[in-house]
Amino acid sequence: PAVTGLSGNFFLDPMTGEEVMMNSATFLRCETILAAAAQAGRKVAMVTAKEKLRDLLSPGLFVEGVIGMAFSSEKAAEAQEETHGIADVEALVGDTPDIYSGEASVYVLRAGVALVEAKRADFLYLSLTDYIQHKFAPEEEGALEFYQALDEQLGRLADLGCLMGITADHGMNAKSDEEGKPRVIYLEDALRERFGDGSKVICPITDPYVVHHGALGSYVTVHLEEPEKVTEIADWVRSLDGVSEVFAKAEASKSLQLPADRIGDLVVMSAADTVLGRSPEYHDLSQLDRP
Repeated sequence: PAVTGLSGNFFLDPMTGEEVMMNSATFLRCETILAAAAQAGRKVAMVTAKEKLRDLLSPGLFVEGVIGMAFSSEKAAEAQEETHGIADVEALVGDTPDIYSGEASVYVLRAGVALVEAKRADFLYLSLTDYIQHKFAPEEEGALEFYQALDEQLGRLADLGCLMGITADHGMNAKSDEEGKPRVIYLEDALRERFGDGSKVICPITDPYVVHHGALGSYVTVHLEEPEKVTEIADWVRSLDGVSEVFAKAEASKSLQLPADRIGDLVVMSAADTVLGRSPEYHDLSQLDRP
C-alpha cells in the first residue's frame, strides 16, 4: 500500500477533507503488473467479481499496441470493446450473475477458463468475492458446495497448463457473543464520550456491498481533533476490551507499509471475535443474518 497508495476501500482524502471511496484509478500511484505484462506482449485479462475493481486496476490495458481486457461478473452484460476490451462476455461465459451469490465468483473463474481455451488471454488476474464466506461457516453445506464449484474451475485452469497463485485478502471469524449479538466497538462514539467531539473514525472496509459486512471490520483509522494528544488517546484506546493493536501514524506507515498521507493519526485493530465501527447510524446491520 505504501507504493500503490491504496490504503483501503474508503478513506479521508487529505486534499479535500472529504470521505471518499477509493475506487478510481486516479488514486493509484504506480503502474500495475497487469499493465506491464500487457506492454511486454502478454494477452492480459482482468476479471473481477466486483465492478469497483475494474476501473481501479485497468489503467494501461487499453493503450495502443497492447492486448488487454477488463470486466466484472457484476456488470458482465455491459462490457464493450472500446471500454472493456471485450464485448461478448455473456456469449462466452453465460448470463450476468447476482453479485450477492456464489455464482458471482464461479463466473469469474469460468470466464478465465473460457478466455484461456479460446487463446484470448495468457496472463490473467481473477478476483472473486467473499459473499459465501461471510454467509456460511467453512463446514456448512453452502460453503462446501461453493468450494467444490471453485475447485472444478481451478482444476480446469490447471488442466489447461495455467501456473496459478492463489491467495485470500483476509481471514474469517464469528463476531458475535454466545447469544448471537454482534460484538462491536463503536469507536467514534467511545472517543466522543471520553475526549469530546471532533475525532473521526474511518472504516476502510466500507464499500457498496453492505450485505457482506455492514462496513464493520477489524481495522480502522482515527483522525484526531487534537493530534497533540495522540499518545494519551492511543493508550486509552489500547485499554478497551476487544482492541488488540494501536499504532500511531509513523509506526503504522512503517510496520504495515501504509501510505502515511492516507491514514489517520491512529490505526486501530481488533481481536478476532470483535469488529470496529464508527457509530450505529453509520452501519446498516439489517441485512446481516449470520454471526
